[in-house]
Amino acid sequence: MILAGDIGATNSRLAVFDDNLAVVEQHIYKSQEYKNFQDIVRKFLETHKYSIKTACFGIPGPVREGKCKLTNVPWEVVDATLLSEVVGSPVSLINDAEANAYGLETLRDDELVTLNVGNKIPGGNRSVVAVGTSLGIDSLESPAWYAHCC
Repeated sequence: MILAGDIGATNSRLAVFDDNLAVVEQHIYKSQEYKNFQDIVRKFLETHKYSIKTACFGIPGPVREGKCKLTNVPWEVVDATLLSEVVGSPVSLINDAEANAYGLETLRDDELVTLNVGNKIPGGNRSVVAVGTSLGIDSLESPAWYAHCC
């Protein structure tokens, strides 16, 4: 199983995926209610008991050498090494906007909206607009959430 999450100032969304990348279990935690991210991961794994092979978390801030001081959450540094101890398997941290960019390749045509018709250029530039809490968006039901997570 794979553990993944989108960490934000308002919410931390965690999910377990099977080897086919289908969601098996997911939960949303209020980030401000926890003293650190390890506590959120620990609570998720105590509630949802799965053997995790690997984990990756999109996190708001620059990640350097597996560590990140979040730009908008008052936690101490989030550390992949400490999270690996909680998860019991390797953990990677990546910037949340970078995670969104990687997700572009997984979208189907019916999940995309064309803003301006143009010609595809192989290897051309792409842009990711990721909006969330900073614009008052913190709901899975909000269309802006989908722009943020996908």
